[in-house]
Amino acid sequence: MWGGYDQVGALATGARFDPTASTWTPTSQGLDLPAARGDLAGVWDGSRLVLWGGWDGIASGLGSGGILRSGD
Repeated sequence: MWGGYDQVGALATGARFDPTASTWTPTSQGLDLPAARGDLAGVWDGSRLVLWGGWDGIASGLGSGGILRSGD
């Protein structure tokens, strides 16, 4: 999971879910992840979560994204 909104604005945080342990772990900071945004698209290819686009509270259709690799 990545991004979203709270009372202040768009979020630049995320977490990964381990279905075996049924636990969430916050993502590390400093990875190749996008800036704060919500309403973005993502796809999992088995080893990477590719994130793209979204809305940062000002601009929609952001032309940027990032990648979260398995094990990061």
